[in-house]
Order: sequence, then C-alpha cells, then structure tokens
Amino acid sequence: IYSDIQGIPNLSILEAASDRSEAVVIGQTIEQMVGGIGFHSVDFDKLEGRGNEPERSFEDFAVLCRTGDQVRSIARQLTRAGIPCQSVDRGAWLQPAVIKLLAAFRIITRQGTYSDLNHLTGLSASGISKETLALFKRWAYARQLPLSTALYTVHRLPIAGMSTARQQRLTAWVRFLERLQKACEDLSAAETLVHLVTQTTLAPQLPVEDLDNLTGVARAFGMDKTALGTFWALQHDTDLYQPFVEKVAVMTLHAAKGLEFPVVFVAGCEDNLLPLQRPGCNAADTEEERRLFYVGLTRAREQLFLTWARKRTLYGKTREQRLSPFVSDIEAKLKNYLTSEAKPQKPSQEQLSLFW
Repeated sequence: IYSDIQGIPNLSILEAASDRSEAVVIGQTIEQMVGGIGFHSVDFDKLEGRGNEPERSFEDFAVLCRTGDQVRSIARQLTRAGIPCQSVDRGAWLQPAVIKLLAAFRIITRQGTYSDLNHLTGLSASGISKETLALFKRWAYARQLPLSTALYTVHRLPIAGMSTARQQRLTAWVRFLERLQKACEDLSAAETLVHLVTQTTLAPQLPVEDLDNLTGVARAFGMDKTALGTFWALQHDTDLYQPFVEKVAVMTLHAAKGLEFPVVFVAGCEDNLLPLQRPGCNAADTEEERRLFYVGLTRAREQLFLTWARKRTLYGKTREQRLSPFVSDIEAKLKNYLTSEAKPQKPSQEQLSLFW
C-alpha cells in the first residue's frame, strides 16, 4: 500500500546505545527540526534534504510508544531538556500522587465518595490515621449518612467508640477539607487543581509534568468542575490529547489511533517491545502487534522515524536488544539507517543546547 501524501519517501531508522540515549536522540532531532534552538546538531551522517525542510513547531511532533512506562520515561527526558510535551497516557494518572489529587478534587467539589477519603488521610500536615478514618466510616455507614452530611456532622456529635483525642484530630482534618472547599469555590477547574497541590502535602509528591498535563486538560472545562469530574470518570487515552498546544505529544500506540502528525517517532522498535513480550506471559499475538505497529507508521503525514536501543532496561533488568522483525519486513529501498550518539557540546560555544 502506498500513500499519495506528499512527504519524505523514506523512513529513517535511528539506532541508539541505550533507552536513555534513544530519548536524547529524539529530543535532539526535534530540537534541530524546530529551527535549531541551540547550536548543537545531531551527528547523523547526512539527512537528505535537511537544509530544505520547513521549520517545525513542537505541536508537529508525536512520539509513539508501545508501553506507558516508555511514555513516562521519554516525556520526563524531554521535559528536563526544556522541550514542552504532553503525556497522553491514562496510566500516568494512576500514579499515587495523581490518585490523591483527583480524590481531593472530587471531595472538595462534592463529587466524592467514602472511598476517596482513603487517599486523603495524609493530605494535611497532621492528618489522621487509617484507624480513625475506619471508625468514622463505620459510624457513618451505621447511620446511613451521605458523605456530605457525615462530614458536616463529625465535629458536632460524638462518634461512638472514638476517643476524644481521635475525634479532635478527625475534626481538624475535616475542617481542613472545608477550608480547601471554600477557597476553591470561585476558582476554575485548573486553578482548583493547582490550589490543592500548593496548599497540601501533595506539592513534593507530584511531578511538575503530571500537574501540567492535568491542568492542561482542566482548562478546557473552565469553571465547570462537575463536567471535569465526569470526564475523568469516563475518559479514554485519546481524550487526553490536547490539540493546538505548543507541545510534543508523547503517547502509546493505542492512544494514537485516529490522530495524525506531520512528524512521528515510533520509539522502542525492538524485539520484545514490538511485538511486546512480557516475562512469564503467553506469546504475543504477532498479527495484532503488527497491526498496532502499522497504526504507528500511518500516523505520520510527512516524515517518519523508527528508533531503537541496543540496550534497554525492561522489567527491572538491563538486556541487549535486537531490531524489531517488523522493521526488517519493510522493503529495504524505503529504509534509511542512521546511527546517532549524543555528543557533548563544546564549551566555547556561546549558546547552550537544550541537551547540555
């Protein structure tokens, strides 16, 4: 099958020494293609037609990965290098700090449940113990109290079986939640998330890139926090993608279905990743993995890079890797093999690269 889309006819295969080097090579290539942000350039032999390529913006690029771990690793490397990116990976929102933040958001916007409280015992500096929370929930369940009523009542009535000291700590914790709720009443959804992080113990726990991704999605909802809560409950990976923002999209191959970008990197084109083979699991469905690989290839409108690492840490073990058999199956005349190793910048240069 051949496309009529006008673009570079050959795909480029970039080989790196390690998974970290792979992320650096991707970043350096993006850096060069957006107009040479720094003086550093990639040591690719020669890229045909490089001098005539149009300058790109960050939103023109997507990095597609087979696993969520790859998405988070590459996004972290790009962010540290100063390249803005958005991680389109629902798995990132299953990180402990993100779970706590979303639970806090639901509670203070009156969309929460008793189970959300389990994540918030350490939200304030003093906090409460799990035993105290369990006593509170048992008391509320016995009286069939809605969560809002139980929280309102907790510092007005004694709780059976709870010591005075425990109830005082519980009362202080509930009043802390009430203060957060009041402070966020007139804030937008995105501002509410920021307030919850800066005014609680979440600040040192939540990576900046995760908060950026969350607030980026929240801005689209303005003041409608209820709609945002519903969106989070029903979303799919693709829903997390924010078009028309000046950021490189880093996402899984599954999340990329239906999307297209001028320039695409398919990262981790190695046996055991494409096709994916997890230790201790049954053999991968090769044809399904091949279809997923094809999804990645066809996301590129103008230029396509396939990257792989000779050495990668997978499932806690560092191992030697081989190029994916799917890449080997592509016609030789369509492939342009490139080897790139990140080189340090010379101290005499006046402007530093993003990767220095």
